Amino acid sequence: MRYLAPVLILALVLAVAYYGMWRGWWTRANLTAGMPPLPTPPPGLPAPATSAEGLYAGAARPGQWLDRITSHGLGARAKAIVEVYADGVALRRDGAAGVWLAAGSLRAVRRDRALAGKVVEDGGLVVVTWSHADTELDLGFRPTRADDADALESAVGALVERAAHER
Repeated sequence: MRYLAPVLILALVLAVAYYGMWRGWWTRANLTAGMPPLPTPPPGLPAPATSAEGLYAGAARPGQWLDRITSHGLGARAKAIVEVYADGVALRRDGAAGVWLAAGSLRAVRRDRALAGKVVEDGGLVVVTWSHADTELDLGFRPTRADDADALESAVGALVERAAHER
């Protein structure tokens, strides 16, 4: 009986904390809820020029690495495969729909150490900046093999340069 009050207080504190986390996630999702559905990879794609397996780290607004975008499942980390084609990049995530980044929507690619709350070693993330419905987004991907990061950055960089010349 003497532990009843502390246990109840602890349970109340935990319930309030969990409610706050749920509410924050829900509010964050509603901030970008007006964003149209994400484009999916087109059917019948040829073999990719470059591909890499790894971890999809999340999405954020450029320059705001902690401002995680959660709408359309972009906020959930997952195992993923990134495939680079001549006309775009396909992001295939476990448990979520694939995302197609058309070459014309690509703005930049860089190596970074943090995005959407995920922090790794220097240059451990490949971050692709792309435009979707007049909103620029950074998508972060951490390849399983370090060599894949170089190849991925190079292949996406070539698409970014080509798209910049065509604009």
